[in-house]
Formats: sequence, C-alpha cells, structure tokens
Amino acid sequence: MPPPQPTRCCDPAWPRGADDVFGWEVAHRDDRRRRSRKFMQLAVDLGTFCVPAFSAIVVFWVNGPLTGAFVAASVVECAVVMILAAQLVGYADLRRSTDRLTAEIHRDRAPEH
Repeated sequence: MPPPQPTRCCDPAWPRGADDVFGWEVAHRDDRRRRSRKFMQLAVDLGTFCVPAFSAIVVFWVNGPLTGAFVAASVVECAVVMILAAQLVGYADLRRSTDRLTAEIHRDRAPEH
C-alpha cells in the first residue's frame, strides 16, 4: 500500500516551501474582482461553445428540411448543448472569493495566542 499523500499546506508531510509555490492560488482567489472575472469567463464560454450551436439549431428549425431523421438529430444536439451549458454553469465556481481550502489555509497560518 503506498504511503498517504499530503493533502494540504499545513500537513507535516507537505513539502517545505510548498506554501510559497501555491501561494498564488490563495492570492488569486482572494482578489476582489474574482467574481466579476468568473462571470465574464462564463459568458465567454457560453458564447463560444453554446450560442453558436443553439443558433445553428434554430436556423435549421426555421429553414432546414424538417425530415424525421434530421429533426431527431437536432433534438439530440439541442439536449447535448443544454447539458454542456449546465456543466459550464455548474463548474464556473461563482462563489465569493474565499472557499473552504482558502479559509483552511488562512486559519492554519493565523498566529496562535
């Protein structure tokens, strides 16, 4: 059985200097504009991957040959694009600046009284 891997920066098995290496993660997540950047990135992702696909489906439904096989394929494609959009929104990480790991790191770095 392999030895357990260190799981966080305050773990004694965590390599020395790892806080310096991963410190940018905490700083990046604590930025005031993080939430607006995440919304902007979500808009770009949806505009890049979902809007063109939905647009093509709508154009097909308005102008295309509405035969059974084509309509069935377009309905499947629409469902797949909706799943993709849900995944993009779900993984956008739109929470406030600090998350559980960041809070844990800050708590462990706080001076003891």
